[in-house]
Amino acid sequence: MLVNRGSGKAVEGLNASTTDGARVVQYADWSGANQQWQLVRASGVLAQVHTAGRVR
Repeated sequence: MLVNRGSGKAVEGLNASTTDGARVVQYADWSGANQQWQLVRASGVLAQVHTAGRVR
């Protein structure tokens, strides 16, 4: 889960979305699938952020 330090809210896919390219918003932590994330190594950048259910 990614949490905004300033607001204390979790980052989640808008409208419970877990699809690639979905807009993200901040919302209270409710442990939804759209609040689960993975940091994945990628060439040329430190990491890419993927929704946990959609990593390819």
